[in-house]
Amino acid sequence: MYFVSRRNQAKEHAKPAGFFSASDHRTRSKFGWVAVVSEEFSLDEFVEQFVNRPRVKLDESGRSVVRQLLDAIAELPEGTPVGATYVERGVEQRTIQILFHKVFFARRRDVS
Repeated sequence: MYFVSRRNQAKEHAKPAGFFSASDHRTRSKFGWVAVVSEEFSLDEFVEQFVNRPRVKLDESGRSVVRQLLDAIAELPEGTPVGATYVERGVEQRTIQILFHKVFFARRRDVS
């Protein structure tokens, strides 16, 4: 799974974002999972292999988001669920940023 920031999507405070499947580019998920690969790769190689498609090319802003994602998950163990959330920062100069974070799933309690 990979994440691509959508320029036309309304980015609201604490609004969850989603991930896309790297294999079919259609499947979407609320979460992504960390995978370990055997060979090192560059940002350019990752973007070219998994993100760029004939009708979609990343601009520098999109490449920055992918770089943030890869940096955020670099030290997490394989299989770790990851989420992405748009957050609002600042008081006088408000900005919207993307935050990638580890996800914890709570066990469901039986309601009897």
